[in-house]
Amino acid sequence: MDAENCFFKDNSFDIVVGQDILYHLDISQACEEITRVLKPNGRAIFIKPIGHNPIINFYRKLTPQLRSTDEQPLRIIDINYISKYFYKMDVEYLVLISLLLIPFLFFGFNCPLKNIKIEINYFE
Repeated sequence: MDAENCFFKDNSFDIVVGQDILYHLDISQACEEITRVLKPNGRAIFIKPIGHNPIINFYRKLTPQLRSTDEQPLRIIDINYISKYFYKMDVEYLVLISLLLIPFLFFGFNCPLKNIKIEINYFE
């Protein structure tokens, strides 16, 4: 289903979870849909690639074939924008570990630790 225009009723879910999805969406539309379908006191958790690490950005430039054309890593400005939609937002960076894992990506290993985890709480 289109995550920017869901067919779920308002206040349908206690939790919304996504991994590697936000960079394919319009952040504004996605936040509106998340807040619409979450119940009061609901939570949303997303694991997402970061966009402000120069070493990882260099790796992205070297390997554009590994990403789709609409992929956009999350930036600080996006995190700040998302926080406006929610009562509380915790961001957990997994950056230091991820830098050590970059060489393994060249050999085809999938390293999910190159991401950040965002946990947001929605209160009406």
